[in-house]
Amino acid sequence: MEFKFIKRGEPSTQKKIDAFLADSKKQLDNYKEDELVQSYLREGLKLQMVIVVFWGWEMLYCEKFDNKITQGQVTNSNSFL
Repeated sequence: MEFKFIKRGEPSTQKKIDAFLADSKKQLDNYKEDELVQSYLREGLKLQMVIVVFWGWEMLYCEKFDNKITQGQVTNSNSFL
C-alpha cells in the first residue's frame, strides 16, 4: 500500500497527482520484486497493491491493482462517503 499526501495549504494540481501516481507505481513494482514477496507469491498468495493520495484529510485518489500494475480505475473520494 502506498500513501501520498499533499499538504492542505498546497494546490492539488493534476500534474502533482500524476507525479505521485508515477512514483507510487514504481515503488509498488519495487515492493513486488522483493524476495520475500516473491516467495509468498510462489506459495499461491495473492498480491493486492493500493495507491491512495490525500490532500490534507480529503482522499483524492484510490486505486487497487492485483499482481500487475495496469490502467486502473480512478475512484473519487465521494464514492467512499
